[in-house]
Amino acid sequence: MKKYYLVILVLFSFHGNSQVGIGTNNPHVSAILDLTSSNKGLLPPRMTLEQRNAIQNPIVGLVVWCANCGSVGEMQVFNGTVWTNLAGGAAATPFLLDKLLTTPVAAYSLRLLRSGYTGNPAIRVRRSSDNTETNIGFTNSGDLDETALLAFTGSSDGFVTTWYDQSGNNNHAINTNTAAQPQLVFAGVVNKMNNKPAIKSTVARNTRLERTPASAITIRQFSVVGQGEVNGSNYVNFLQQAGPSAFFRYTPSGNIEAWFQGANTITSTSPQFTSSTKIYSADFTIGKLFANGVEIGNNSVTSPTTSSALYTLFNNPGNNFPLNGSMLEMILFSSVVNRTLLEADQGTYYSIPVN
Repeated sequence: MKKYYLVILVLFSFHGNSQVGIGTNNPHVSAILDLTSSNKGLLPPRMTLEQRNAIQNPIVGLVVWCANCGSVGEMQVFNGTVWTNLAGGAAATPFLLDKLLTTPVAAYSLRLLRSGYTGNPAIRVRRSSDNTETNIGFTNSGDLDETALLAFTGSSDGFVTTWYDQSGNNNHAINTNTAAQPQLVFAGVVNKMNNKPAIKSTVARNTRLERTPASAITIRQFSVVGQGEVNGSNYVNFLQQAGPSAFFRYTPSGNIEAWFQGANTITSTSPQFTSSTKIYSADFTIGKLFANGVEIGNNSVTSPTTSSALYTLFNNPGNNFPLNGSMLEMILFSSVVNRTLLEADQGTYYSIPVN
C-alpha cells in the first residue's frame, strides 16, 4: 500500500498540473486521475458505522463503504453536515436487531429488522379479487416493497394471511380464515400510519393472526409500534397468549396493561387510546411500562415463567377482544435489551418523537 501511494506521489511530481493515468497512457483531460482497468476496480475504505462515526472532522466529499449499513452495505459520502448515500439521500444504518445484538423470541415488522434476514418475506398477502396469495418482501433499503404489493393487489383489497417472524425462530403468525385476516391494502391503496405501511385490524372482522411456539417462551420485554381505539366495554389487544399467559392490551377504560406469566401486571396510570402511532414498551425486569419513552406505569418486579401456549396478534385466543386500530411492529424479547436504543431507532424510522 505504501508503494502504491509512493507511485501516485511520483506521478504527480512528474506531471505537475497535468492528468495522471493508471492503466492508461492517455488520461482524460477532465480528470486529474484516470484509473483504467478491464478486470479491477477502485476499492474505497471499508468500515462499520461505528468506525465511520469515529472519523474526526470528516471533510466534505469524503467517501467510505459502510459495511453494516442497510441490508448489503452502502457507499456513503459526507456532505459537510451529515453522511448521505451517493444519490444524496439519507444514509442507511444497521438494522434494529443488528444494533441490539440480540435474537428475540419473535419479531414482526413491515420493515427489515436484521441484515441476516435479507431475501426473506415480510408478509403473505391475499388479494380480494380472486383470493390468490403471494409473499411480499423488502426493498434494498429495508422498507416494505410497496411496488410489488400494489402490482399484486391492483385495485382490490389486500389482506395479511401471514406475518413472518424475522427472529429466525419461525414463529410466523398465520390466519387461514379469510373473514378474519387483518387488512393492509384498501381498494389499491396501502394503509399507512406516519407514512409507513400499517396492518389494520377492525372489530367488524374480528381480526387475528396466531402462533403456537414450538417450545416454551419467556417474555421479559415487549415492544409495540401501533395504535388502538376504544371498543365499547371490551379489551383491545395487541397480543394475548392462551391462559391468559401473557397480554399487551388496552383495558376497557383505555389504559395499557402488560403481563407475562409469573410477572406482575403493569398498567398505565392514564388512558392511552389514540389515533396517532405510539411506541409502547414493557420491561418486566424493572416493572415499568413506557409510551414514546415516557414512563406511564409501574409495578413491583417479579420473574416471568415460561409458556408454550398459543398466542394471538390483534386479538386474544378466544377471539373476542380484537384490536380496533393498526400495528406496524411487534417484538417479543426473552432477555433485557437496551430500551433507549430500541425506542430511538423506532422513533427515527416511524417519525415518532421519543423522550
